[in-house]
Amino acid sequence: LHIHFWWHTKITNQSLFHLSQALKSLGSLQTLNLTLRNCREITDKGLEYLGEGLQRVFGVKTLALFFGSCSGAITDIGIQRVSKGIGKLSSLENLTLEFDSSFQMTSASLKSIGKSLKNLKSLSSLSLRFTSCTKITGDGLTHLGESLKGLKCLESLTVEFFLCSQLSTSGLLDLCEALKRLTLLKTFSMTF
Repeated sequence: LHIHFWWHTKITNQSLFHLSQALKSLGSLQTLNLTLRNCREITDKGLEYLGEGLQRVFGVKTLALFFGSCSGAITDIGIQRVSKGIGKLSSLENLTLEFDSSFQMTSASLKSIGKSLKNLKSLSSLSLRFTSCTKITGDGLTHLGESLKGLKCLESLTVEFFLCSQLSTSGLLDLCEALKRLTLLKTFSMTF
């Protein structure tokens, strides 16, 4: 299932509520690709609905969520709620998360994402992209690195941080240290 909303000013939290209900009724789904770009009416509540829908769909092997310039109304709370849903996708093998111009995200968002990763024992490919997340610090990288240690099936990892000005060298070193424990890792790309 591929759903793309670009410059849709009428996409609201209620839209994501209806999508969540549709996901629940599907029951089983192999691929979900959701793009929300410049959907300025989406807030944490919309991500909560999406997270609830993800918790009730089974068999998802590939999940790609793109949040681009949605607004400053998506915060750590929304990321925590959608991450909770992601963490319930026990058969997930491929995960892509992209956050563009999410100025309200802090390191707590990386901690929430990392917490959800710990439950994904089949995850073999992970791509995380963050642009203009100016409140994410080195602590976020440390949390992310700790979470990656448990991903024994991870073969491909892409981590990108563009215009995230608060990142530190110590956080980067912690993340790199965690990568040493990923014995199956074949592909790794990191951009700062």
